[in-house]
Amino acid sequence: MRGNAKILLGICLIFQLLSVESRAAEPVRLAYSEKLGVTIFAYPDDKNEWCRAKLGISFLIKDGSPLLSDGIDGMLSKFGALFAEKCPAATSASIAVYKAADRSLIGKPFVVAKADNWSRPSETAAAPPPEQAPAVDQPLPCDHGTVASDYFVSACVARGLEIRRQSDALEEARSKQADAAKTLRCTPQSMTRVNDLAIQASLRIVSSGAISPLMDFADGMRVECKKAAPDLLK
Repeated sequence: MRGNAKILLGICLIFQLLSVESRAAEPVRLAYSEKLGVTIFAYPDDKNEWCRAKLGISFLIKDGSPLLSDGIDGMLSKFGALFAEKCPAATSASIAVYKAADRSLIGKPFVVAKADNWSRPSETAAAPPPEQAPAVDQPLPCDHGTVASDYFVSACVARGLEIRRQSDALEEARSKQADAAKTLRCTPQSMTRVNDLAIQASLRIVSSGAISPLMDFADGMRVECKKAAPDLLK
């Protein structure tokens, strides 16, 4: 009986640890404005630290928000002051803006710096004349089928390793994710959805206890992420 009690206690401790780590990896809500209809999140790094020199920021904007019609440029200095107040170590922020209704990306992600009063840098480079512009393949939706399966699996594995702080295998996983991304020509909205699905899958896998403690964690994540891909990438 004592042996069984120890085993049950060990299992409970593992589930508690997984639960704490998965919560720690979630985005941190920095601010919410009902008047502006916007919620601002900061994303933690692989050490679960959101406050650092270069912040990872996302804006979630509701339908009807004045920021949808007026844009956020006029408010960036105020938002930047918020970043500096919440995280004095911050010197720049990488920002992505999404619609709350469907999580679609608004415009392109951009970087602002404290040295520039958190304003968006102006795009001064002139576009090449039409006859000189190189022909490129148009990006396509790729958040379904097998097109993004390899990328989904590698992103899912990398995120799982970040949650569990498996630094020994994390560099290799990130390298595989970067290699898989090179083969994709996806729209920004589609790429964002693939990443969101990979994060959701990794959190569910880690918190579920599906990977045996006796199994190499990176190998276990790869197996479980491959299982999740067909259902999520429909």
